[in-house]
Amino acid sequence: MKVRSMLAFAILLIALAHPAFCLEAETPAEDFTKHPGYVDFNMLKIFGDQEPKVEINLKKPLLKLASEFSKNEDPELFDVMEELVLVRVFVFDADEATAKKFNAESSKTIRTLDSAGWERIVSVHDADEIVYVYVKPSADASVIQGIVVIAIEEGDEAVFVNIVGNMDPEQIGKLGKCFDIKELDSLGVKKVEEHEEE
Repeated sequence: MKVRSMLAFAILLIALAHPAFCLEAETPAEDFTKHPGYVDFNMLKIFGDQEPKVEINLKKPLLKLASEFSKNEDPELFDVMEELVLVRVFVFDADEATAKKFNAESSKTIRTLDSAGWERIVSVHDADEIVYVYVKPSADASVIQGIVVIAIEEGDEAVFVNIVGNMDPEQIGKLGKCFDIKELDSLGVKKVEEHEEE
């Protein structure tokens, strides 16, 4: 999986130079950990002191500013990004030893997600690749409050994504294209309740 780290960097530079960002940056930091769509990636401890080769941490002020750039060109994407409060992406190199640790730790995370009201919508188990995609529906199933992607390809890379905010289920694929997350590219959950009936 490739992530547009340069896009995130460009958004950061533009935002820092934008007067609106300076005003919002002075407001108290929001505690995203209390949002229903937030996931604590405790399993990142398997990488020890290894630094991620890609790390993206876009919070609400930056996302709101980024959405403004899509307002005229892609109104649907604007609508989706307007409601986001946090996008976190971590990409690490993954060798055989890391893949084994991943298998052990990911099972704990998956159990936590399964028991916390998250819906698993993608599960891939190949010889050298494991992928999980989860969404967190709201109580009335009208919006998706969070998306989690956990993927590893042995000998290549391990990717962890958490998108937090209120999202139209039918527009999830838009976010995949925006952030170059291939597991979400063609994904559109028409309605969570419809998905559950399939």
